[in-house]
Amino acid sequence: MSLFQASIALSVSIKGADSRIGSLERTQTATAIVRFGKVDPRNSDLSLQEKERAFDLTLRPRDRHRNLLGPGLSKEVRMTTSSGRIQAGPEDLGDGRYRFTLLSTNRANPSLTLTVSQHPLFKGTLRKMRSMKRR
Repeated sequence: MSLFQASIALSVSIKGADSRIGSLERTQTATAIVRFGKVDPRNSDLSLQEKERAFDLTLRPRDRHRNLLGPGLSKEVRMTTSSGRIQAGPEDLGDGRYRFTLLSTNRANPSLTLTVSQHPLFKGTLRKMRSMKRR
């Protein structure tokens, strides 16, 4: 079970009048707790944007039920590279997406490892990530 959860509550109120009982008011509330499970690479979004001397790597982690990790949890998103050339990140974009900026060189093809809550999201080279289907 994950520590990351969100609760969603829905309340419905009905007000009315009945000729026999007079005024009435009823309220029903339902609450659901959604927990973020283990990150699922098939449901998560990864995109790589090439810049002049850097790459922006943006990810939106989702679990197997497509629940988002959500904003405010950048400490749970980690990236390591074989070149150690991470310029910035993770930057919390406030909508469940996180962005890293990698410095690039013409011949570099560093290995990257992305983890969310200590679970792997991507492990491979920058070239492999470039060739992945864009989502």
